[in-house]
Amino acid sequence: MAATLAGTAAAQAADSTWSTSPGTGDFNTAANWSPAVVPTGTAFFGTSSTTAVSFSADASFGGWTFNSGASTYHFTNSRSLSFIDAGINAQGGQAFICNDTNALNFYNSSTAGAGVAPATQFDIQNGGSVNFYDTSTAGNSRISLGGGGAANRIYFNNSSTAGNAQINAFSGSPAVVFKDTSSAGTARILVNSTATFSNASSAGSAAFNGSGVLQFFNNSTASSADVTLQLVQFFDTSSGGNATLRTFAGGVVDFSTLTSAGTTAGSISGTGTFNFGTKTITVGGNNQSTTVAGTIEGIGGALVKTGTGMLTLSGTNT
Repeated sequence: MAATLAGTAAAQAADSTWSTSPGTGDFNTAANWSPAVVPTGTAFFGTSSTTAVSFSADASFGGWTFNSGASTYHFTNSRSLSFIDAGINAQGGQAFICNDTNALNFYNSSTAGAGVAPATQFDIQNGGSVNFYDTSTAGNSRISLGGGGAANRIYFNNSSTAGNAQINAFSGSPAVVFKDTSSAGTARILVNSTATFSNASSAGSAAFNGSGVLQFFNNSTASSADVTLQLVQFFDTSSGGNATLRTFAGGVVDFSTLTSAGTTAGSISGTGTFNFGTKTITVGGNNQSTTVAGTIEGIGGALVKTGTGMLTLSGTNT
C-alpha cells in the first residue's frame, strides 16, 4: 500500500499554495490554489480569508506546510486522506482537523505534527481513525478521540511511533492500538477507554494516566513507561520491562494472566491491588524508592526486589 502510494506521488506530485481569497473552502477545487492545481506534493498555507476547509474527494499528498504567520485553519474531513512524504509541518498558525467517519493515514516517515507544539490538533469522531504505518510518527500533535462511540481508533503499525504527542482517548474500545514493533515514544496518553499493545510493540518512555484500561499481549513490553491507570493487564509472554507501575484505590495491575513464569517492573506503588497470581514478579530495576499501601495478592506467586531503591509494603498482602 505505502509503496503504491509513494510511486503515484512521485509520478504526479504538484505543489500549490492555498489562495489568500479562495472562492470556496473545498480543498479539492483547483481554483482555490495557486497555481490552480490541487496539490499532490506539498500543500502550503499562509494567510487566507477562508480558513474553514473541507474535502469533496479522497486525497493523497506529500504533506502540508503552514508557513510562518499563517492563519489558524479548521479542516473538516469525512474522506480518506493519506500523507506519504513529509506530513504536516506547522511553522506558524495552527491546524485543527476534525476527522469524521473516515481515515487519516500517515505512511513512510511522515509526521502528524512537526514544528510548533502542538503543531496539529485532531478530533476523531463517529468512527473515524488515524493510522500510522512504516516509520511515521504522531510528532508534536494532539489527538483526541471524541464523540461517536466505540469505533474511534488510533492505530500504530509497523515501526511507527507516537512521538511526543498528547493523545486523549475519551472513547473507543480499544481506542489506541500499538502493533508490530511500534512504540509509544515519549507521548503523554490519557486513557479513559482502552489502549492495547501487541506483537513486539513497546510503551517506550510514554506516560499513561486516566480511568481506563491498558493491556499488553504477545511479546509486547511496558518498557520504561510511567503508568497510572484503573486497570493494567499483562497477557501471554508480555513484559513489565522497567516501567513505573502505580495503582490508585480500586485500581488493579494484573500479572496473573501471563503464560510465562513471571516478568519484571521498574517499580510498583500505590493504594490499589497488584495481582501476581502464581507468577514471580521482579521489581526495582529503576532504583526508585516506593510504597505499596494497597494489596499484593496471589497464591503461589513471589515478589523479588532488586535495585538500590527501597520498597515499603504497608498494606495487606495475601
